[in-house]
Amino acid sequence: MTLFSMILRLVRNGILGKPAGEGLPTSPEKYGMPLSEPRAKERTEGVLRAFFTGMERAARRPWSVTPEPEGTPPLFHPFYWEGAAMGHTLARLATFRPAPAVLRGEPYSLMRAIGVGFALGVLPFCRPAGLARAARRCGNIGLLVPDGFGFATGMFRWRGSVGTTVKRLEKLDGLERSAALNGLGRSLWFRFMDRPSEGLREMRGSKDLLPLVGGFGLAAAFTFTDELSRGYDLAASLPADEKRWFEKGMRIALFVRRHHQEPFLREILLEQGEEIQRRAGEDLKVAYEAYAATCEDTLYIPRFHERCLLGPAQE
Repeated sequence: MTLFSMILRLVRNGILGKPAGEGLPTSPEKYGMPLSEPRAKERTEGVLRAFFTGMERAARRPWSVTPEPEGTPPLFHPFYWEGAAMGHTLARLATFRPAPAVLRGEPYSLMRAIGVGFALGVLPFCRPAGLARAARRCGNIGLLVPDGFGFATGMFRWRGSVGTTVKRLEKLDGLERSAALNGLGRSLWFRFMDRPSEGLREMRGSKDLLPLVGGFGLAAAFTFTDELSRGYDLAASLPADEKRWFEKGMRIALFVRRHHQEPFLREILLEQGEEIQRRAGEDLKVAYEAYAATCEDTLYIPRFHERCLLGPAQE
């Protein structure tokens, strides 16, 4: 589905008074994601439905507070707020205003900063300077903006392979490029979640393998927080370096869930057995120690990632 066709549907929905999100396709196949496992398809449809609902609600009322995600299951609340930030950003840009400022400590700030970058990523004309300006408006979580840009690149500007798609990120340098690669890695999980070994083979042909694997692990734990065995079992099968980066991503996913949805995370962990609870507890301990050491830093996001890479044994 192209950005233009999406905008036309949004306009039509608004004119006809349809509920937000209705009429926007949620089938993975519409976005070039050939998922065959029923659970993977169902989960992806839930993510897209929440994302588009948040996007449309925010786009319809960009100068007021976005409504709470009523009717959206808690598992998908972060995607709702990510979509809301995308809708808010696109509405502001359409009226020649800057991308919104999102600061650490605000509700769902981590997801919303990614949503700002996602909006820029779906635009064909976004340049590195514009991405940098939007990132600066988000303070020390600003590097989540290029992360969202990379995520959108993989979701909506996929060019058939990692090697071809990653070329869109070549104009980014240093920390911005690293953040965008993490986002691109997350998008790859959505393409390959029912056949992750195929996705990993695709990534292994790239010189950017490890940052991509980190994003892959983050998305694995974030989309299946209620089924963490998927991620932990896959991590156990990986070579040592890939395993470290994949598990780093899982730690960050658990951190974000707890940071924004602590009661919900506690509830779903209790349903997954003692071993999963133990593993998740260790990972959360590492992530929160990393957060305490880095959250006030101007380079909070990359330094948080670095410390999460250490793992329990080194801590």
